[in-house]
Amino acid sequence: MRIVLDLQACQSTGSRHRGIGRYSMALAKAMLRNAGSHDIHLLLSNAFPETIEPIRREFANLISQNNIHVWKLPLPVAELYPENAWRLRAAQLVREQMLASLRPDYVHITSLFEGSGDDAVSSIGLNGVHIPTAVTLYDLIPLVYEKQYLVDERQRAWYYRRLHQLKRADLLLAISESSRQEGIQYLQLDQEKVVNISSAVDECFQLSTANESQMAELRQRYHLHKPYVMYTGGIDLRKNIDGLIEAYAKLPLPVRSTHQLAIVCSIRPEEKDRLKAFVKKIGLAEADVIFTGFVPDQDLPLLYQGCKLFVFPSWHEGFGLPALEAMSCGVPVIAANTSSLPEVVGNPNALFDPRSITSIAEKMLEVLTQAPLAAELVQHGLAQAKLFSWDASAKRALAAMEESFASLAERSMDQKASTGRPKLAYISPLPPIESGIADYSAELVPALDEFYDLTLIVEETKVSDSWLAANMPIRDANWFKQNLNDFDRVVFHFGNSPAHAYMYELFECRPGIVVLHDFFLGDSLAYLDMNGIQPGIWTHALYGAHGISALLEQKEPKNHPQLIQRLPCSPHYLHKAEGVIVHSEYSLGLAKKWMGEAETQNWKLVPHLRKSPIINEKSEARRKLGIADDEILVCSFGMLGANKQNIRLLEACLASDWLKQNKVRLVFVGQNDGGEYGRALTQLIQKNDLRERVVITGFASQELYRDYLQAADLAVQLRTASRGESSGTIFDCLCYGLALIANKNGSIAELPANVAVLLDDEFQTQQLQAAIHQLCTDASLRAQLSKAAQQYMSIDRSPRYIANQYFEAIESICVTEPNAILQSSLRQLIKDSSQANEIDWLMTAGAIAANRAQLGTPSLYIDVTELVNTELTPSQKNRIADAFSTFMRETPTLRLEFVVRSELGLYYARTWATHFFELLAAFGEDNRVEFHEGDLYFSLDAGVSTSLTIEPTAAPYLLSMVDDTESNRDHSNRNDGLHASLSALRQAVDALRRAL
Repeated sequence: MRIVLDLQACQSTGSRHRGIGRYSMALAKAMLRNAGSHDIHLLLSNAFPETIEPIRREFANLISQNNIHVWKLPLPVAELYPENAWRLRAAQLVREQMLASLRPDYVHITSLFEGSGDDAVSSIGLNGVHIPTAVTLYDLIPLVYEKQYLVDERQRAWYYRRLHQLKRADLLLAISESSRQEGIQYLQLDQEKVVNISSAVDECFQLSTANESQMAELRQRYHLHKPYVMYTGGIDLRKNIDGLIEAYAKLPLPVRSTHQLAIVCSIRPEEKDRLKAFVKKIGLAEADVIFTGFVPDQDLPLLYQGCKLFVFPSWHEGFGLPALEAMSCGVPVIAANTSSLPEVVGNPNALFDPRSITSIAEKMLEVLTQAPLAAELVQHGLAQAKLFSWDASAKRALAAMEESFASLAERSMDQKASTGRPKLAYISPLPPIESGIADYSAELVPALDEFYDLTLIVEETKVSDSWLAANMPIRDANWFKQNLNDFDRVVFHFGNSPAHAYMYELFECRPGIVVLHDFFLGDSLAYLDMNGIQPGIWTHALYGAHGISALLEQKEPKNHPQLIQRLPCSPHYLHKAEGVIVHSEYSLGLAKKWMGEAETQNWKLVPHLRKSPIINEKSEARRKLGIADDEILVCSFGMLGANKQNIRLLEACLASDWLKQNKVRLVFVGQNDGGEYGRALTQLIQKNDLRERVVITGFASQELYRDYLQAADLAVQLRTASRGESSGTIFDCLCYGLALIANKNGSIAELPANVAVLLDDEFQTQQLQAAIHQLCTDASLRAQLSKAAQQYMSIDRSPRYIANQYFEAIESICVTEPNAILQSSLRQLIKDSSQANEIDWLMTAGAIAANRAQLGTPSLYIDVTELVNTELTPSQKNRIADAFSTFMRETPTLRLEFVVRSELGLYYARTWATHFFELLAAFGEDNRVEFHEGDLYFSLDAGVSTSLTIEPTAAPYLLSMVDDTESNRDHSNRNDGLHASLSALRQAVDALRRAL
């Protein structure tokens, strides 16, 4: 499992120096030591910046620094201050967003009861997405002693809100059996949900480790001039400090006069004054009771080792860690006989009634005056302490999470009965639009209606499909822009045709889940751009997906055809999508090639559907089309073009003697290519003697298309240079039970071998001729393929089967994908925005941007402030532009961005770059740069890179202009090819210097 430990308990002002902080730190270290195959990550908050580096150092030898994540939040957010309410909710949603980006299987919150007076933040499933979560259960003392601890109304409300969150956790890791029973009793939780993982002490708590001179210096520093009785812990009502002081005062004068009482812990000034007054009131001298104040970690074991007796008089403890620490240090320990302390101390002779001053005093006197008893307590304590181990606690915690995760995984995600149908905006072309995706959607929507309350969003509201028009709300793009926040889910069906033009603007307004029918979208985007339908859309997509280097190529119109063919452009949109659904493994492979494994690992694969057709008499269809009973009808379906290899099919047929000798008719059912390829195909037909046996139908209506599917004896569907699309015509052929010949290009290779004759992707013409000849002459083989094809399509491709897979994919995306969760969080923030001002929104937006995981190619930010402010001659400008162009060509593993400095930080220099490189069109705004881990920064001004202040939570590596510095050598090992990139950068800088 991937487990994220939220370690704010080690950061918050209330816990970092107390038992909760120490417990959390020790348990986290032990979990890392015992992680096995688990992938453990640590989550820290930037609200406590002074704690980040010390915590990093604590874990330096246990975990990769890449597994320590710091999230950014809008501040302040302390919950007891009403003016922080919106920011707090925003921070909770931002934290959950950050967690989602880490994709954990389980989250462990080391202390949930934080953030009342400082900026610690935690929540469980506030954004509607529940990540399996464990919470450490220390105690429920404020609930047990409500009248004493929850007097203040605001504090009481805060505590009860925390309890509500606690009950939402999937697992409580109790630090003692006493705490476990409290959770079961007071929260009415199932016993299986609360697990006792116990506690232990750090290795520094052991028998004497200091020499006498060190101990003398320690006693002098803390004004301990006599043998001392020690207490450490907190200062609050249940700790019973007043009772301890009063019991000490009741000791016989000969005993008391030879000892001091040391209260070792942080203490607020007002509380210290109160206790000093109490000391004086009961007749003790100021030197009798020492209040040490805060004690650093290295001093605490020595103070334990130096004491004569350790007393722990608390009425109630979740575990009582100080008692165990003291026992580990080899000193006599006595403690209260309540809550968890008997199981920690494990010796009835060491217990007293904390409510009785006399009982405390008598037990203290007994140990201080009876050496055999003190020795017995020491020996028992050392043996008892060995029963507790951080490794054992960590193993129990990990095992509990494993068991809980397995149990949760068994639950069905089908919640239709309890949650109703979510509202889904379905955005796709629909009939009468001439698009295969329009027909696809017309088949899918009726089946998907079982799972969702659907609204269809189209460019124009006229839909020719009778079922859709009669049963579905159909709205246009403008309506959706006014109502986009009314939907729980939004799904876009994108393909590489102008039919999807209206969808791009809607996607920018509300990014949703993308069903990607074609991985390459450049053809349609370039068409929309070049024809003035949506000016700049191709330019923006080229830049977003492929960087400035693509725009440098775009400058030359002669490069446009190969750019369209070579660069998919789709990543520009897919980076923003809530999730992505594709129809084939081939599309997934293209995505991994262009976007990387990390960004595509959670894409969903839903096979292409086809509705089982109503097949009439074949003879009737042939009669309508004028096909004789004794003719063999061979069809190729779909728009004609070079990628369909229509000429190769025609040449194979015309070169075969059997075509001349038998009654075989070849029909291309579809619109001919309008360019050179179509003209070549037509000329080849016309100059051949068999031209009367070859037909191109032109655009085929649905009726004509279906008639040919029913009338044909076999179909030949060839493809080349697949770009991720799935062929609807192939699935139609299979649905109609046509004997099919196809080559293994793209997703076609994924068809089962028994449903079609599958040629090699790069097939030989003779192979194609042989396959056609075999099927034309072997009626039994055609029948065998027909039966297998129809059976395959009826089971695995039926609309209902595919709609169920869509439902599971969409719902999984909505509860696991960071971008989907972000959209949910933003909708919640918008609903509550009346309490937020502009600064709150800016801070929240900055936090969200900073917390988002950087996927794909890292960015190299080149600071061109010096260039922007320098007047260049045309020749200088050309040489500099050439140097940058060369650098970009030689460093494809980095995404280059130009930036400029201001007093407020770094900003993109996109406007400058547009003019400097004389690009075809503007490609973006000059927004502020948001850095991500792994990014790099380089300044052409040699004095800047070491002085620029950058957010520590996402600071890029700062690259010096000095060749072969130690710093650069270190960073060059981070990424494959980065060393070469830096070398190329140095060469580019040299060229810039020469140019200037």
